[in-house]
Amino acid sequence: MFKTRLILFLTNTDFSNCFKKQSSWIHEISEVGVTVRQLTGSEAEEAHCMNAAEWIACLLEFQIKYENHEHLGQCPDRSVIDQAYKQQFSQKLGYLKMLPQSEFNLIYLDYLKLNSQLFTHIELSVNNDGFVVQRGADDAPIARHRPSAVW
Repeated sequence: MFKTRLILFLTNTDFSNCFKKQSSWIHEISEVGVTVRQLTGSEAEEAHCMNAAEWIACLLEFQIKYENHEHLGQCPDRSVIDQAYKQQFSQKLGYLKMLPQSEFNLIYLDYLKLNSQLFTHIELSVNNDGFVVQRGADDAPIARHRPSAVW
């Protein structure tokens, strides 16, 4: 006869280091003519990115704008119909992809500085597999979310 034995372990776990100190939701943040806005879920789904470089370019396209800049002066208008939104997205993304690496890197540094101030509970970044949730437990694997895999 087989005997089954159930043992429960009690552990005290401190999750306070997994989450940022809660702060108020900010829709966008500006500093010296540079504005970064929050990324929406639909934008993340529409990106269809295949690697970290594409994710970074798309995040810049969706979220950053520079005051009085010919190509980066606006973020895509979320209130327009799908076709117009995709056209705005394509034009700005095309411009970003044509930039010299040094100029692209400077834009990315502006983005990182401001975007990190928009995080309220968790910190996000990207890698080749999609979004990465930072600040996990010491022995936990990095949490990843690839929007295209949801559907």
